[in-house]
Amino acid sequence: MFRGKVIGLLLALVATVLSVPAAEAMPTSGFRNPVLENGADPQMVSHGGAYYLTYTRNDYIAVTKAASVTELATAPEVVVWRDDTPSRCCYIWAPEMHFLQGKWYIYYTATNSGHAVADHRMYVLESANPLGPYTFKGALAAASDHYSLDGTVLTMPDGRLYAIWSGWEPGTERPQNLYIAPMSNPWTTSGPRVLLSHPEHPWEMEHLSVNEGAAVLWRNGRLFLAFSASGCTSPNYAIGLLTFHGGDVLDPAAWTKSPEPHFKASPANNAYGTAHNSFFTSPDGSETWIAYHAVTNPNGSCGGDRSTRVQRVEWRADGTPIFGVPVATSTTLRLPSGDPGASRLPNGDYVFRASHSGKALDVAEASTQDNADVVQWLHHGNPNQVWRLRSLPDGTYELRARHSNKLLTVGSSGDVVQRRFLPGAAQRWHIDAVAGGFRISAKAGGHALSVDGAQLHDGANVLASHYLYIPSQKWQITLRQNFSGACSSTSTATRSC
Repeated sequence: MFRGKVIGLLLALVATVLSVPAAEAMPTSGFRNPVLENGADPQMVSHGGAYYLTYTRNDYIAVTKAASVTELATAPEVVVWRDDTPSRCCYIWAPEMHFLQGKWYIYYTATNSGHAVADHRMYVLESANPLGPYTFKGALAAASDHYSLDGTVLTMPDGRLYAIWSGWEPGTERPQNLYIAPMSNPWTTSGPRVLLSHPEHPWEMEHLSVNEGAAVLWRNGRLFLAFSASGCTSPNYAIGLLTFHGGDVLDPAAWTKSPEPHFKASPANNAYGTAHNSFFTSPDGSETWIAYHAVTNPNGSCGGDRSTRVQRVEWRADGTPIFGVPVATSTTLRLPSGDPGASRLPNGDYVFRASHSGKALDVAEASTQDNADVVQWLHHGNPNQVWRLRSLPDGTYELRARHSNKLLTVGSSGDVVQRRFLPGAAQRWHIDAVAGGFRISAKAGGHALSVDGAQLHDGANVLASHYLYIPSQKWQITLRQNFSGACSSTSTATRSC
C-alpha cells in the first residue's frame, strides 16, 4: 500500500499530475545501494518499527526516520541539534544514537570556532524522543583533555556501560588509537581511559595510521568490536575486527585483533573507502545488518561523495561474523526481514524527464522499428515521449512506448532502444525514489538509465551505465492523465509523430 510521504514525493516531483490513483499491493523489488547518497559516517538504529539514521553534516546533527530502507533517500531530514557555543560549534562529526536506560543519547564530536582538528572533543545529548528535542549533557570526561572523536557505547549484559572512542596519546598527533573507559551513567565516564587497539598492520596505516569508528556487535552472548582503519581519504579505508574472549573488557589482553581487514574495498564492484560502519537489526529482530559509507572514486575520498550503504551480516558456524564484500550499486538485495519495502507506482502513462536537462525520454524520430534508438529531446507531448508503465509480478516495471507499443530495452552493450517483447530481464526496470528524482535501473545488469556524458542537447543518447548518483542518471516522472495516444496538433516539435 502507499505511504503518504511517498505519494507526497511523487506529487512534488510531477507538477502536472492532477491525482495519483491507488495501486494494488505488489511484490517489492528489494532495494539497491546506496540508501542515502550523501551519508558519511552512518549510524543506524531499528526501533519501534522504524529505522533512524544519522550521519555527518558538519554544521548540525540530523536524523532521518523511515519505515523502509527504500525510503531513507527521500525521507525528511530532521535537524535535532545546532550549537553556536564557540568551544563546540563546528566540524560536528560522526553522531551516534543510543537508547540507554529509557532515554535517547547522541554522542558526537565537535571542535571550536577556530576549526582546529586537534581540538575535537566528544559531547553527549539527551532526549526522551529519538527525533528530539535534545538537551546538552556535557563532555565525556576521560576524553575531554585529549583529541577524541567517534564515540560509541558498549552495554554489557549486566547493564554496565563503557565509552569507546578514538584519539591520540597526550602530546602526540598520531597514531590514532581506540580507547575504552567505564561509565557511571550515559554521559559520564568514571575511570581513566585504557588503550584498547592501535594501528599495527599495513592495512591500518594507509594515508594515516588510524583506528577509529568503533561499532559494537553482540550475538549469542559473544562480543565483537568493529573499527575503521587507515586514513578516511584512502580508497582502502577498511573495517577491522576485535574479538572479546571474556574477563574484563578494560583489559586489552582480553581482546584479539584479526590480522586482516574484515571488510575492504572492492574494485570489481566500484566500491572504495568502505568503512565507518554501524550495526542494526532487521525490523523483526531476526537479522543483523551493517551500515557503512563508500565512494565510487578509485582514489578514495573523505568528502561529501560518501554514501550510506547497507547489507546483511552472515555468521559462520563458529559464531563469528561475515561482513562479506561491498556489493555494487547495480546489485539488488533482499529487504531486511520485516521491512515493508517501497510503495509501487500506479500503472499508467508517464513522461520521463532527465533531471539535469529537463528533456524527455524519446524514441528517436518517432520510429516504430525494433532497435530504434532512445534519446533525450525537448518535451513536446507526442506519443513517442509517453511510456505506458506496468508493474510486474517480480516487483519490476515494463515501459512501453505509446506510439509503437514497443518496450524500453537495454542491449548487451548498454545502449537503450525500443523492441518488441523479449523474454528475460532486458525489458524489466527497477524504479527507486532518490534525492533529486527517480533512479531507473535495468534488471539486466542493474545499471541506471543515463543520458550519455550528461549532455544537454536534443538527441543525446540514453544508455544504461554504472550508477554514480549524478543528475543525468535521475529522472522526473509525470503521470499523464487521460492520454489519448494521438499526436498533438498544437505541438511545435519539428519531428514526425
